[in-house]
Amino acid sequence: CALICLHKRSDWRASTGRVPEVRVASLGGGPGNDACGFLAYNALHNIAERVAATVFDFSEAWEPLCKAIGGEAVMPRVAAELGYGAALDFARVDLRAAVDAEENQ
Repeated sequence: CALICLHKRSDWRASTGRVPEVRVASLGGGPGNDACGFLAYNALHNIAERVAATVFDFSEAWEPLCKAIGGEAVMPRVAAELGYGAALDFARVDLRAAVDAEENQ
């Protein structure tokens, strides 16, 4: 849904051209589907030369998957297929807690 909105509002790109880097935050993003969706969107619409995506989630269960996709064994091949630089990382956060809470540091 967010990518559809982005596509409909992407007339800003016509005036700015391709940007050097876009940073994507996927809140409660689980295994990284949203972040990977933006990687594909960028490949189709040529928005940025590099995309750095971070999945922020409470469940530690997603961390190994995100780290594996973003690691040296997978991400360089993904970036080569997409035709631009890409990175995927994971950070454990609790969206119910305050930003400066211990569990969000």
